[in-house]
Order: sequence, then structure tokens, then C-alpha cells
Amino acid sequence: MAANVVTVKRKDLGFWDKTYLPAVFLGIWITSKHFFFNLLIHSLHRLGLFKNVRAAVTYQYPEEQRPLSKRVRTRHRLVERPDGSPRCVACM
Repeated sequence: MAANVVTVKRKDLGFWDKTYLPAVFLGIWITSKHFFFNLLIHSLHRLGLFKNVRAAVTYQYPEEQRPLSKRVRTRHRLVERPDGSPRCVACM
């Protein structure tokens, strides 16, 4: 039985794309956009404005635990089979 094989021809990267500078600039742009947006929103929250707009929150992890929903299933547990033997965690 012969398989249908599709050959995809990739275009060659130009000099500009080989330097990865577009990807670096895009990453800097996205990071700057998030930073300045959150800076603006937190500043406006301090003034009592735009309280309905969510802003980024930082948790000081070991001391301050993140609030989790009751639906989150992050704990591993061994479940028993009907015959009483334990099932592995992957078979939940």
C-alpha cells in the first residue's frame, strides 16, 4: 500500500531573517507592551480609576500561595481498581 506523500518546499531565509533580529524585536515589543500596559493600569488603579480592568498580579510564591479554583486537579493520587489494587497515576 503506497502512502501519499506531500513534499513541502520551504522558502530560503534571507539575510534579515537569518539574523533572527525580527524575532528579537518582536519579543522586545511584546514584553514592552505588556510592561507599559500593566504600569498604566496599576497607576490608574492607585487613582481609583478603571477598577474593572484586570492587571497582572505577582505572588511572592513560597510565602503567598496562589488562589486556586476548586475545580483544579493538581494533586496526584493513587486510585484503586475495583479489585483493590492501585492504578498508576497515568490511568486515572
